Amino acid sequence: IPVTGISVRFDKKTQEEKVYSLAKKTCEMLQCNTLDKSEVVVYDDYIGSGYGEPTDGMIEATKLLAKKEAILLDPVYSGKGFAGLIGLIKNKKFTKNDNVLFIHTGGAVSLFAYEWAFNK
Repeated sequence: IPVTGISVRFDKKTQEEKVYSLAKKTCEMLQCNTLDKSEVVVYDDYIGSGYGEPTDGMIEATKLLAKKEAILLDPVYSGKGFAGLIGLIKNKKFTKNDNVLFIHTGGAVSLFAYEWAFNK
C-alpha cells in the first residue's frame, strides 16, 4: 500500500526517511510485508513559511471541512495535511477512482490559539 504524506516541518527527503522508518517498524511489529521505500512519497509544498505558521491553503481547507462536514482540523498538522490532499487532487495526483485514506490526527482544540489567522 503506497503511503503519501504531507510534511508540515521537514523537507521531502528527511520526512520520507522518517515515514519509511516508522512504516517499516510498524510492518515488522504487525508481521506484515515490509513496505518498499519507493512506496513512501512525501510532499513538502504545503509547509508555507514554517512549522506552525498558517498558510492560506490551510485556512481554506480547514474552513471547507468545517462547513461541509462539521469536522474541525488543527492548523498545524491536519489542516496543512488536508490542504495538501486538496492540492494533490487539484493537481491530478489522485482521481475519483483512487482509494484515499486521510488520517485526522486530532488537535482541533489548537484552533483557538490560531483565531487571529482565521479572522484576517
